[in-house]
Amino acid sequence: FEKRHSNTPAHVSPCFRVKEGDHVTIGQC
Repeated sequence: FEKRHSNTPAHVSPCFRVKEGDHVTIGQC
């Protein structure tokens, strides 16, 4: 997960858990 955090913002981590099916929403978060 740490590697992904480097590429994406930290706030994306919680968003991903909340909306596992909506990958597009992660970018909007």
